[in-house]
Amino acid sequence: MKKLKVSQLKDLFRWARGQKDRKGRSLLERARESLIKGTYLKYNTAVEISEEAINGYSIIYWDCNCPSATKRNTKKPCKHVFARLILIHEKELSESKRWREWFEEYHNQKMEETLKAFAQF
Repeated sequence: MKKLKVSQLKDLFRWARGQKDRKGRSLLERARESLIKGTYLKYNTAVEISEEAINGYSIIYWDCNCPSATKRNTKKPCKHVFARLILIHEKELSESKRWREWFEEYHNQKMEETLKAFAQF
């Protein structure tokens, strides 16, 4: 499978960090949460990176049948598309110390929240 250049991946993730929901969470944070919880597996999400390029950037085709993508009927990718992109580029991303720390920080934070919730019972 064709992969994106690192520069294009960074640009795409930078854009995703700027896309916020009503709660103020970025699209990239929601994709990370979807990966950790496994909710991305519920939907048929297809991501294809084309051999074609425009101005040096590969063309990305995607489709997802999640409610937010079908309800919005927009051309913007949903969190499941970004979850797939993360999985496709997992090897490249795992080599980045900053990326690993970002993932671990979120996972540790969620574990602490879960433990606090259980402690209340």
